[in-house]
Formats: sequence, C-alpha cells, structure tokens
Amino acid sequence: MKKILMIAVMAVAAVSANAQWYIGGSFGLNFTKASKDADSQTTLNIAPEVGYNINDKWAVGAQVGFGMANNLTNGVEGNLTGTSFTIAPYARYTFAKTGIASFFADGYVSFSSTNFDASRNFKSDKSGSVFSIGVRPGVSLKASDKVSLVAILGNLGYTKASDELGGGSNFGINADNTDISLGVYYNF
Repeated sequence: MKKILMIAVMAVAAVSANAQWYIGGSFGLNFTKASKDADSQTTLNIAPEVGYNINDKWAVGAQVGFGMANNLTNGVEGNLTGTSFTIAPYARYTFAKTGIASFFADGYVSFSSTNFDASRNFKSDKSGSVFSIGVRPGVSLKASDKVSLVAILGNLGYTKASDELGGGSNFGINADNTDISLGVYYNF
C-alpha cells in the first residue's frame, strides 16, 4: 500500500512540475442612455478566473462571475434591477501558436442564478437560473513570462432559462463585436 501511495505522490509531483497555474479575469462597467429623454442603465460585471495548464495544448479552469444591472426598463415608468452569480468551468484547447499569440477554443458549461427586484409599476420580483453549454474561440497575447492578455471572441452554444424566468432557450452562433470578453492572466 505504501508503494502505491508513493507512486501516486510522485506522479502528481511530476505533473505539477510541468503544469502552471494562472489567475485572472475580466471586469466590465457600462453606462447606457438609449435616447436623450430615457433613463440611464448601469451594468457591472466582475469575473475572476483560475486555471491550470496541463500541457502546451490543454488547460482546465473555472470562472466565477457576479453581475449587477440597474434600471433595465429604460423609459418605462418604474425600476427593475438585477443581480446574477455565475460559475463556468471550462476545458481549453490551444490549437495554434505563433510568436506571442496563442489561439484557443474553450468548451464550457455555465450555470447562473439570477434575481430581479422590481419597484413601482412592476408586479413581482423574479428569481431563476440559466444554463449554458458551448464553445468560445479566443486569443492569448503573451505580454511577458508572467502576464498574458486574453480576448474571447463570440460564442457557439445553447442557453436555457428556467421556467421562473420564462423558460426560453437559444441555440446559435454569435460572432459579432457585442460578445467580446477581455481579460488579464497572471501565470505562476
């Protein structure tokens, strides 16, 4: 039994010596005013991330996100605010490297818990969840040995909201400039 335990410890140590941990994430703050007479909308997103490079091609990680939005009604009498908490584990495959750039695809599963708080003319508050699965392409630019700039560009996937949020679903590809995530990673 001691030999098996010792072999297992040595195998984990060998894998850990080759692999690297990274931390990072993204941050977003947006103020929107649809017209000069409309109320403004404010959104905030914070998404820290941790990952582990298994080898030159594969990495695994998870992103934990918090989002908040205020005045989602934009021009309708009343106010609607929302908060969300998201966890999104992923597996990353790097398929091309050239100079400082690495091109990758993330296969992910995401679960979000969402809560909307209503005031004035809205009848009730809503809480529910959203499940997503898909693939996101991206690029990583190595700024130094320890720092990388990462951009995730679009999404191909499926999303399903719980019945409390209307039960809607969506399948498709989004490859325009409205679905870009920028972040910074620190590699250990």
